[in-house]
Amino acid sequence: MFSTIELALYQGTYRLAGVCCEYNTLPNIKLDNKGAFATKGTYPTFTGAGFADSPILIQGQLALSSATLTISYTVNATLATYTL
Repeated sequence: MFSTIELALYQGTYRLAGVCCEYNTLPNIKLDNKGAFATKGTYPTFTGAGFADSPILIQGQLALSSATLTISYTVNATLATYTL
């Protein structure tokens, strides 16, 4: 079974969702002249008593020749990469 990964506006920020049991938020996205961006985001982690936001660096690349966006970030030494 495949899930749909989406990047959408959510309460004044962008939210990357659709991954089982996780999501993260990006406060802003500013593309440079090569279609790349890097921004600080948050990744909610379960603490046992609830959730706490962990800061992460989210990087992205918009392909200039198409509508493809690649987003990546690292959590707990594991790289996650998604192509939208």
